[in-house]
Amino acid sequence: MDTTPVNGPATTDIVPYVQERQINVNVDCNELINQVLRTINAYPYYTSQAVAVGKKVVLPSVTAFSVCKTFKTQAVDCSYASGSIAGGISLAIIHGFIDLNPPKEGATTAAPSRRRDLLHEHVGNYLRSTGAEVESVSVRPLMENRDTSVESGHSIDVRGVRELGQEIRTDFRIASRFDGSGDIQTTPFSKDSVVRRASTTAGYKISWEVSGRTGNKPPSQAVTSLGQVVADDWRTRVQAQQNIGDYIGLIDLESCGRIQFRIIPEDGGFGTGFETVDKCNA
Repeated sequence: MDTTPVNGPATTDIVPYVQERQINVNVDCNELINQVLRTINAYPYYTSQAVAVGKKVVLPSVTAFSVCKTFKTQAVDCSYASGSIAGGISLAIIHGFIDLNPPKEGATTAAPSRRRDLLHEHVGNYLRSTGAEVESVSVRPLMENRDTSVESGHSIDVRGVRELGQEIRTDFRIASRFDGSGDIQTTPFSKDSVVRRASTTAGYKISWEVSGRTGNKPPSQAVTSLGQVVADDWRTRVQAQQNIGDYIGLIDLESCGRIQFRIIPEDGGFGTGFETVDKCNA
């Protein structure tokens, strides 16, 4: 187990949003936002956007705010959970733009086992480069088709992540598909098995879809900063409006492509299938 902390990147200045860079997105939610968020000075051409939220019509119900309190005993707000959201969004970007479709037949590519080794190394190195401590990373083939001999992507289990400056540890279970879609289950750290955590533990599911991938990959520091910008906006909204359930957002990485995502609160019983990024549960 490697828990040696690594110094995180230098603080990146963030400036107010530029409204004219807004991208119109069609989604099925009961409150549209379409607001461009803060821009990172070092990467002015990358933008993040709050698209919409789904507000619960009938309360009491599972909301983003109610799940926040499960991340730390006696938590009164979403400060602890937002660190996990930031990490989850960053990991979604990492996987959306790195775990690409296999090359066409005849092209030279690494063997599947080597691809998994490279992904394992990249995920661990990325998290540690941010100053996080990581207990373990494991990568397996993702088999979702009836033909179980065909891989559709990778399943990554990241255990015991303590983000820089955070008191708590978080687990991430990632289903990264070669087509640019995927989902992440983020839950408080637990020694329970993957199956038990997914069926009994409250947390958040982050679904994502990438479009316009060019093969270019965003810099790691930009990935970390964008995850934090989104998490800050998510935290502010769900604390102020405690009937919010789902949150849909969009990140435009210009020459790399775009990633649209949906943050879904779960009270236990995470589904194993992909959940669309253009519709909210009310």
